[in-house]
Amino acid sequence: MKKLVAVLMCLMIVLSLFSCRIKNQKGKENVTTNGYTNDQKGEETVTPHDTLPLANDIAMQMYQAAINDEICVFDERLGETKLKDCRFPSNHLRLDECEILNKAILDMDGDGVNEYVIQSEAKDHIVLHYYDGKVYSYCFDSKSFFNLNTDGSFYWIDSYDLSNCTRGHNQILFDGSLCHVKEIYRIKQTSPYDYGDGDHEYYVDGTQITHEKFMDYYDSNCRGKTMAIFSPLDISCEYPISSEKAFELASVFWGFKSGTEDGAAGSLYVLKIVILEKPNSNTQSYRIGYQWECYSTHVIDSCYAQPPSSVRIYEELIVDATTGEVREYDNITSQPSKNEIAMEMYAQTLNDLASYTTPYSGIPLCECENLGYTYVDLDGDSINELIIDCGDTLILRYYEGTVYFYEFTFRSLYYLKTDGSYSWNHTGSDFEYGENQIYFEGAALKTREIWRIINDGEPDAEYYIGDKMVTQEEILKYFEDNPKTRIEFSPLEVSWLNKISRYEAITIAENYWENFDIEENGYIVALAINANAPDSVYVIVIKRFVIDHYSTFDEIWIDKNTGEPIIPYTPDGKG
Repeated sequence: MKKLVAVLMCLMIVLSLFSCRIKNQKGKENVTTNGYTNDQKGEETVTPHDTLPLANDIAMQMYQAAINDEICVFDERLGETKLKDCRFPSNHLRLDECEILNKAILDMDGDGVNEYVIQSEAKDHIVLHYYDGKVYSYCFDSKSFFNLNTDGSFYWIDSYDLSNCTRGHNQILFDGSLCHVKEIYRIKQTSPYDYGDGDHEYYVDGTQITHEKFMDYYDSNCRGKTMAIFSPLDISCEYPISSEKAFELASVFWGFKSGTEDGAAGSLYVLKIVILEKPNSNTQSYRIGYQWECYSTHVIDSCYAQPPSSVRIYEELIVDATTGEVREYDNITSQPSKNEIAMEMYAQTLNDLASYTTPYSGIPLCECENLGYTYVDLDGDSINELIIDCGDTLILRYYEGTVYFYEFTFRSLYYLKTDGSYSWNHTGSDFEYGENQIYFEGAALKTREIWRIINDGEPDAEYYIGDKMVTQEEILKYFEDNPKTRIEFSPLEVSWLNKISRYEAITIAENYWENFDIEENGYIVALAINANAPDSVYVIVIKRFVIDHYSTFDEIWIDKNTGEPIIPYTPDGKG
């Protein structure tokens, strides 16, 4: 009887194993994900050793299906949507509106399944992640995510003003469909100067540590990481030679791989191959650049922890999109684009603006601190305008061989957006604010009202979209349906700008007069005027209130470029 029971048990085990084999085989033959069916043929069963390679193959097919517009993705902001409808954060362009795109394929979280990272020309990123039969998408702007490493870590910075910024190193982690960003370390600049350890605060896992402990941590955990390499991505291609093939032909011609590093004293150069222009009905060719990105090695952590200090195109090639023929691009005989001409003319015009006075405060531009600039195509004509932030807003526009100049006070234009719209407000009997759109008619700059709110928050508040009066609910719905992206300014560096600000000059003078015990004795250090002083210096005096007036006790000049204190002298050279 016991023998019979044992035989029956063995038979049941065999049948059970056979049944599992059939189920596994069925599961392998028809894998359905995101509504996309991948037919797998063959007689091998799916064993645990096959699982990760199979998942990665499916993920890659799913990513390609999303790019081909065959399936939807699940976006963290938009929900279920087509990938082409996902927008890059900085300029709010949809994926299919971007002419130049790049891609990198890498396993960002070490689970054996690759992620697919799409990079825009503005260096924003969309990360695609495969999980449980679906593709999920997550967007990052160029400041919160740059210089991606092959282990899925990346760098971020909160401001391009490197004298007053916080930057760090983060890691992407996935928990199913959720994307988490884990901070690895953070460095905060505590001084406008970058002379030593005392000018920074260091944080690891949110805890502040000393410079020595940070360097030990960095050497043990972060040093020696490898940057991910991006290559061109075509959403669609009408020509026999794809962007990626043209990229490979350029690499062979120049004899290096994109991402190769080269060095010089104090600098690291990353050599990249970049697509500058794609073929169109006129050119039918790719214009490809041999680009140098320069990074400073005088940083505490990785030189890649900051954006490149400069980027320039060293050489250019033309690749025929039909035949693949490669030839050198002749900059001398080739006609520059209107945008290239505009850039050159803006640079020339800037030198003439040193004495221009700002419309609201009347300060010469060369004396304004914290000037910023950006280039943006306000009217969609493929020619950038130059926008200068000086507290007020200045716009330079190239039109038919001439640069035209427009000015706005800070109340009449602020929060300029990438589409050429901007905010405004004014006070009066009824407080009003709203948004206008810039457009051009020939050389004339004109504006059109988009929306306006009068007496916001009051019982008699009025809301307008265009010239139509609407309800509060309608205007709030309009804001929700029409998100905008504000332009960001970079520090403006022009030959006439002073390297030493007025604030720094006063600090230098206070140190020069430290024996006066300034605060204790009631002295004031202030800017002054001296007709004998050259334009290259600040005139600074130390004075104190005596009976009924301020009496000056000493005067010093501070060089605007070097910060050197100079003993005042008369025009004949005598002190």
